[in-house]
Amino acid sequence: MQILGDYELALGQKVNIDKCLAEGKIAGWKGKMLSQAEKEILVKSVVATIPNYIMNCFKLPIGIIDKLNKVMAKFFWAGSGKDSGMYWKKWPIMTMRKGEGGLGFKDLECMNLALLARQGWRVGSNPSFGWRSLLEGRRILSKGLRWRFGDGKSIDIWKDPWVPRRTDFMMRGLQMDGPQWVSQLNKKEWDMAIVLEFLSEEDASRVLEIRLGKVTVRDRLVWNHTKSGTYTTSSGNITAREMRRNGELGGKFLGESSNRSHVDGWKGIWKLRVPPRVKLFLWKCLHNALPTRTNLVKRGVKVEEEQSIRDGMKLATDYQEANGKGEEEGRQLLNRLMEGDERWVAPVLGFVKLNCDGAWDRNGWRASIGAVLRGSGGVFLGGLHKKMGTASSALVAEGLVVREDIQFAFERGFRKVEVESDSKYLIQILRGEVNLLMEIDVVITDVIHWSVCMDVKFMFTRRDNNNAAHKVPHWNY
Repeated sequence: MQILGDYELALGQKVNIDKCLAEGKIAGWKGKMLSQAEKEILVKSVVATIPNYIMNCFKLPIGIIDKLNKVMAKFFWAGSGKDSGMYWKKWPIMTMRKGEGGLGFKDLECMNLALLARQGWRVGSNPSFGWRSLLEGRRILSKGLRWRFGDGKSIDIWKDPWVPRRTDFMMRGLQMDGPQWVSQLNKKEWDMAIVLEFLSEEDASRVLEIRLGKVTVRDRLVWNHTKSGTYTTSSGNITAREMRRNGELGGKFLGESSNRSHVDGWKGIWKLRVPPRVKLFLWKCLHNALPTRTNLVKRGVKVEEEQSIRDGMKLATDYQEANGKGEEEGRQLLNRLMEGDERWVAPVLGFVKLNCDGAWDRNGWRASIGAVLRGSGGVFLGGLHKKMGTASSALVAEGLVVREDIQFAFERGFRKVEVESDSKYLIQILRGEVNLLMEIDVVITDVIHWSVCMDVKFMFTRRDNNNAAHKVPHWNY
């Protein structure tokens, strides 16, 4: 503050601390005729990003956050000229994600905490004296950090968060005398006798779902709320919003939003191939945030009641005239989408093709695998059918298929193999095109371990072209 005082003396003018850069940006747009869809883009891309640098380092006072929220809301709802407009929806609803019924505006308080939590993540993964003072985001990290099992030597069974759940990664059963470290529960496979003896039934079922790798790796901290296990500001922001909804950031418990029960419906609006202003209009319709005569009367605005009846009759007539058009065009488009002419393709000369598929029972968390091995002429060279015990997801089951099938081909003397699967996401992971997911990382490590000794090509194919392998694992069910 002394620096500001010296600056005022030298300049001869008092510094206005309350002056808002966001207001300055908006003032330049007021003279333009902008639709609400255009205003939405400007608020998200310009105004809401102004405080990002400061929020990376400091916790902004609630007063400043409230002022920025008011500036953005006023600009969005404002009419032409000096008209401040009518606010048809509260700002907290507008900051909800579009899939939850909001408009996706930034909740600056939650974003502030998420950005600070990212700095905390950097402290944990790459310690530095300069970052150690930025601890405001610890509450966010405590809701998502857990240990990813490797060799189990660093994880205390009872004191460390390591059990894979959506929240609360600690053991829920009472601590008993017995093993202290996770490494004491397994030797390449879970020791069923020890797990069932010392852990509660709920904890034991969760632990047995964890897939162990054949290659030993170190334990590591992961962020539970992303598939890759790496903290992101977006996932931190979602966590902060959940904490606010539960009253963990102060304030009242808000409960479960009624909008969240219709997530698919809300997401469907924003996926429509229509202009942004049409999507925004649909959003306002579903929220009853339009200046209809009924809503205007509720807000004390005087309107002509008979006009509503005349308008309703006109809409009914327009609907009857428009109804039924375009059905044939839609049917033709559907037929085109259903067409397909792909078939199974033989491997290139010198290679064999390994078609893989897995089956996963969602109720019992059980997995089984199957494979068909064929030569360049389509000649059958071998097959595999095997039960794999528990798996936490269909993706893990597909990963187990590739791991076992590559080992199957290797043990039969084949070194040049085309691995074909109908799991597109798994193939993208194996090719390094997307981030490795933490739920399947130990399985992928095993696949890479076998692949370095071979010439392996990972290829995606449609389910129709993978029928031979697809039917094999389903023999178990």
